[in-house]
Amino acid sequence: MTCCRPTGDSKGSILILVFFILVSMSLFSLAVGYAVRQKIQVISRLETRQKLRMIGEAAVRKSIYVLLKHKQDHASFDALTQSWSRNEPEFHGVKIDGGGFSVFYPAEHSYSKVDTQEPEFYYGLTDEERKININRIKSPDILQRLFLAVGVKGNDQARALAEAILDWRDEDDDASLSGAESYYYKGLKSSYIPRNEAFQTLQELRYVKDMTAELYEKILPYITIESSGFINLNTASRPVLVATGLDPVICDKIVVFRKGRDRREGTADDLVFEDLSSVPQVLANSGYLDDNERIGLEAAIQSGAFKVSSENFSVRALAQLKYKKQGLRVLAVFDNKGVIKRWEEELVVLPSSSS
Repeated sequence: MTCCRPTGDSKGSILILVFFILVSMSLFSLAVGYAVRQKIQVISRLETRQKLRMIGEAAVRKSIYVLLKHKQDHASFDALTQSWSRNEPEFHGVKIDGGGFSVFYPAEHSYSKVDTQEPEFYYGLTDEERKININRIKSPDILQRLFLAVGVKGNDQARALAEAILDWRDEDDDASLSGAESYYYKGLKSSYIPRNEAFQTLQELRYVKDMTAELYEKILPYITIESSGFINLNTASRPVLVATGLDPVICDKIVVFRKGRDRREGTADDLVFEDLSSVPQVLANSGYLDDNERIGLEAAIQSGAFKVSSENFSVRALAQLKYKKQGLRVLAVFDNKGVIKRWEEELVVLPSSSS
């Protein structure tokens, strides 16, 4: 009996089949491997995000702790020299859980040659009562003065911007003299409608009529939606003080008084107002005000627009992990009892120099 042997054609077919099976298995393995790698990367990103969030939460908790500890010792007034405001040891490069955080805020525009030599950032918190609350003001005059104080050229442009902001926020659809309402925004190439209620975020200002990116950046350090509406005379900058309607000369004298001998704000020799009612007399006794200016400041204080303490504070933190290119920016606003009122976070790509 003769045994059947595969012919050359059969052998070729078997080899092709084996090769096809091997290729298919290789492609399947590659596909599975790619899918697994994708899942691992997703899980890794989620783990990184979670770790960054935990560090960001630690930064906010640390900020609240520092503020509440300060409030135990100095409940009656808040000033830029205190532990919550400028405190590099507590807020710069804090190490935690395989990473760390810094809490900082950009220095506002300076008005003297000495101030321009200060660092770009301060490590600490910002009180919201140093700013104008755009949801609480009733008159465009305040915003008009603020725009002029930060460098907007011309009363007409400043007025138009101020009225457009109030029109965006008010409930009616009746435009003020140079503002804008729904019919204006609906007529734009990329149309939208104004909120017609309180601003929910400051970023909404970007959509207001005639608000450019440059103007937005100029006004941003001086506005808020989270304050009580009062202005802290210990922390408010010159543009904010001018915006309230105070005589610019008096505003200059308040800022100069606060800076102390070295003419730099936020340093150990700063002077502070511990009691609101005594502010005019303190400035007069120090030789900063004449009688007419003292009377004018007394009238302004009696209007009820000012305080020497703050009720709301914001923390801007950058959370980082070692050897990771991503970081997490956290913005939180909380009151003087430590209750968080706003939380925003954003993943960012860190510069190569970040540690």
